[in-house]
Amino acid sequence: MSWRQKQEWAGKVLAHIPGHLRAEQFRMFVNMLLLKALGSRPEDVPQSVEGVLALAAEEMRNIGGHPRFQPEFDPNVLRLAWPT
Repeated sequence: MSWRQKQEWAGKVLAHIPGHLRAEQFRMFVNMLLLKALGSRPEDVPQSVEGVLALAAEEMRNIGGHPRFQPEFDPNVLRLAWPT
């Protein structure tokens, strides 16, 4: 899978996350983690959409400074197949 294809696939995941301010921060974490997970050295990043969303939510709570953050996303995003 080319880098461009990986970015396009990550965009499909991000399209399921609404666009308010906290969601934009969450989207940033999701995008970063997706691209890392799809890269040549995924190092401790889950290889599933559900796992990436959970890790991004945890990073919003711990790194992003929103300890009560609960992610909002279209549940259909969980049906996206992980690229191979």
